[in-house]
Amino acid sequence: MKKNIFIIILAFLVVGLAGFIAYDNFVKQEPSCTKCDVKETKKEKTADERYKDYLNNLAKNIEKKYSEPIDFDNPGLIDQSTYSQVFENVSYTITLNEKKELNISYGESEIINPTYKEYKIADNVLAYFRVHVSNGGMYNIFYITGEGKVFSVNVEGLPTEKPQEPKEITDVKNIVLVKEGTTVSAGLPIYVDIDGNIFTPNKVE
Repeated sequence: MKKNIFIIILAFLVVGLAGFIAYDNFVKQEPSCTKCDVKETKKEKTADERYKDYLNNLAKNIEKKYSEPIDFDNPGLIDQSTYSQVFENVSYTITLNEKKELNISYGESEIINPTYKEYKIADNVLAYFRVHVSNGGMYNIFYITGEGKVFSVNVEGLPTEKPQEPKEITDVKNIVLVKEGTTVSAGLPIYVDIDGNIFTPNKVE
């Protein structure tokens, strides 16, 4: 009797195991898995996107870092450089402040229009560079705005009437640095972009 009960129980176990195996292999559906064994590929940002991040980060850091006065003589001053004009030997000072205003002031000279002895070159400026251009020994100020535009302005042509207007450099983009370069006959600016690519113009700006 006990032997028969054992055989019946064993038979039920065998049948149950066989049913489970059949269900697991033929009936049960595998759960949908979009992430299993699939590595998500992170989309690499374009140069334009990286440059936009660079400009935004630079602007935020200027506003944050220089929101308090640095010293009593130059409150909120980010950068200040004093140069000497080539032909008339007139000193001039370029200043970039925490409001991102690029300003210029000239030293004493009888030929400068008093109205423009000090004036603002541009707003929303994040960086500026003094670069030798042409073959006449003159220097221009190149600057980059918050929109990523690059401008050049001749500040050594002393404003006897009014300052010269800045000129936008339209054949370059994503520029982070403007350096002084040379050719056999003239000085030419060198533009460096966010990826480290170097561009030189075909003509003197």
